[in-house]
Amino acid sequence: MNNHKVSQNHFKLPVVVIACQVFESMLNRMLSPEICEQLTFLDYGLHSHPKQMTIALQEVIDQIEEPSLVVLGYGLCGNGIDGLQSRQHVILVPRADDCIAMFFGSYQSFKEDFDGNPGTYYLSKGWLESGSDPLLEHQELVEKYGTETADWIMEQQYQH
Repeated sequence: MNNHKVSQNHFKLPVVVIACQVFESMLNRMLSPEICEQLTFLDYGLHSHPKQMTIALQEVIDQIEEPSLVVLGYGLCGNGIDGLQSRQHVILVPRADDCIAMFFGSYQSFKEDFDGNPGTYYLSKGWLESGSDPLLEHQELVEKYGTETADWIMEQQYQH
């Protein structure tokens, strides 16, 4: 028997989850304190500002005192995780471009749906709860700019 090997039973880090608030209702239902020692949700708008996302994530990571397994509830999100420093922690990042693939369960499942339904705009319960509501957004734009301009803005925003 090799005494230099460390079995998984002898090495267990506390789990800390840092996630986008679009996952809040789902993760609050799924993760108990026995599984996850700390659960932090950050503003969903950070995906639109990757540099701010990196700063916000790093601040939360730096506040974790005990070495931990830090599970990120983020995909690559415009490289918003680029440059993160793990410090004394182990960071686990889903292999996904963004949260859409995470909601699908895998990049492959997302890719199959995306290829079969190009141009689809994906919404989740978490996005709607977090404030991303295209219908409400359109109504606000109509009030501010009129229907024609509101339609153009929405088309530009959601064309890809």
